[in-house]
Amino acid sequence: MKTAAPAPSPVPPPLPNHEGHGAPLRPGRRQWLLWGGGLALAAAGAGGYWGWLRRQHSAAEAALWSIALPRLDGRQLALRDYQGRPLLLNFWATWCAPCIQELPLLNQFQRQRPDWAVVGIAVDTLPNVQRFAQRMALDFPIAIAGGGQGMELARALGGTGGLPLTVLADAQGQIRARKLGQIEPADLQQWQGLLA
Repeated sequence: MKTAAPAPSPVPPPLPNHEGHGAPLRPGRRQWLLWGGGLALAAAGAGGYWGWLRRQHSAAEAALWSIALPRLDGRQLALRDYQGRPLLLNFWATWCAPCIQELPLLNQFQRQRPDWAVVGIAVDTLPNVQRFAQRMALDFPIAIAGGGQGMELARALGGTGGLPLTVLADAQGQIRARKLGQIEPADLQQWQGLLA
């Protein structure tokens, strides 16, 4: 029995003549179009990232004013009470050497700038902070945020997971600066200029 030879595959029709419809793209022109398309995609991506970053920043600002924590005396410390003036929010712990070293500087700054609010958030236990407060009197309020709560708050405000962390918010509540690490006099000077 003979099998039939397979039918030849159809040949595609010839491509239309481009005469009068523009010439094929030259290599240089093609390259410019590819670069232009790539730049357009990059711009769209950057715009999307900027929008995401702005939403994150707004969320951090909203989180800032919603913070309410217990003070050493048991009363609540609500950050919304400090709206309307610049705020230095300092996350620290009794076991953190750079934290302890910067507290006198922050205390001095609070005395010199009563128009600013300095608030300490102790990422520690109440007994540890009470013992510490007996040895070092501070002129600014201290709130307690132990058990991971303090680090969670620090991350919500843009921290990356270390101490000390200081967050600067302007009188309108916009977060203007953050510093992970010990505060120096130059930092305070720069931040005052930033809000002048």
